[in-house]
Amino acid sequence: MHSLLLTHLLSRLHAPAGEDGADTAGADTAPAREDDDSYMSLSLAERQRLRGDTGDEPADSLNPEALAALVARSEEEEGDNAHQGASPGIPRSRLNEVTQQRREAEQRAQAMEADNARLRAQLAELAAGRPPSAQAPAAAAAPAFDVDEAEEQYAELLMEGDTKAAAAVRRQINQAIEVSAFNRMALSTASQQSQQVAIQTVDDLLEQHPWLGTEDGQEALDLIEASAFMKVQQGMPLAEALRDATLRIAPRFAPPAGGGQGGGQSVDIRAQRAIERGAAHSLMQPANTAAGMGNRATPPNVDTSKLSDDEYMALPEAERRKARGD
Repeated sequence: MHSLLLTHLLSRLHAPAGEDGADTAGADTAPAREDDDSYMSLSLAERQRLRGDTGDEPADSLNPEALAALVARSEEEEGDNAHQGASPGIPRSRLNEVTQQRREAEQRAQAMEADNARLRAQLAELAAGRPPSAQAPAAAAAPAFDVDEAEEQYAELLMEGDTKAAAAVRRQINQAIEVSAFNRMALSTASQQSQQVAIQTVDDLLEQHPWLGTEDGQEALDLIEASAFMKVQQGMPLAEALRDATLRIAPRFAPPAGGGQGGGQSVDIRAQRAIERGAAHSLMQPANTAAGMGNRATPPNVDTSKLSDDEYMALPEAERRKARGD
């Protein structure tokens, strides 16, 4: 009320003479207001008397600057009283912190949803027997969702009474758990399907090339396994890698066609290869020098006349007797 009175007084002080129909400075000022020149020609004491200045207070006590200062001070006091009477609420810093945490949680939820969609697409491609398509690298990796940190945030929000924010955090925790379980199940299913397809492919290849299951096909199998492993590391599915490696390597190690009961098909040549290896090994062994064995059926003849005394004494006793004619 005091501020309104001062504001009204200030506006009346700045208002021109005759505004609103009257002037409150005094009853005898009407003739002076009608003629400004006559009013200014009066003495200072006369003008003070006409204005109602009694001399008890300074002349500038009612100037515009003083009144404006009083109005500003009264408004500040009213503002302080209003703030003191307001009920306490959530601090601004805490409100900003909760808002930022909720925004980050929503971003993590969106990133997890995108990863979930990408994994579904890769699972569909693996089920169809195709290698997963290359994904474009993300501009910035989304921060991983920390379930333990989210649980602590959920407990803090419950203690503060912010049930809406706590419910939002709980939904994000549940979604993260579901996505993790789905990813594990998808990887396990894809691995099982890939193994089943690879086993069926191996059976088909062994049926087409039965000699790969023999001892002679072991070297070819080792090369096929190494080539398939390298292709899998490059992103090719296991079944396709086995098929491609077999088609490239098996013809180089295949046994010659024909000459058997298979009518030109691959036959079991293990016995023939064993005979050939035995014959080759026998040729590399030295002959037995013992008499009557191997290719020396007749005993050797020793000319003792050409031997020295040491060589003669080194002969067996039977040979020396034979040489002496005993």
